[in-house]
Amino acid sequence: MKESQIERLVREMGLSRKEFFRTLPAVVENLPSKIEENRITIGWSQGSVVIDLGPETDRKLGSLALPTMNVEFQFIGLNPSDRDGFLAHFDRHFQRGGG
Repeated sequence: MKESQIERLVREMGLSRKEFFRTLPAVVENLPSKIEENRITIGWSQGSVVIDLGPETDRKLGSLALPTMNVEFQFIGLNPSDRDGFLAHFDRHFQRGGG
């Protein structure tokens, strides 16, 4: 597959690794997937999504420390509609309540 067919997106997510892996099963349920330490590969439509987890860091707000990490998505062989569909699916599961 040509490099030009791979699209990348990096997000900073406000959660710990433990929280990420606690939520991940709901995302990959019924989808072909493979987890290798910091890399998750998920079959989606006619392609795949590779998720690479960066190191967990803390964002400090005064005396409060919130876990954060960069999450890189690589969309391989997905058209824009499939990519958007995956991101909507992912976001539904990682969405947190707020007020």
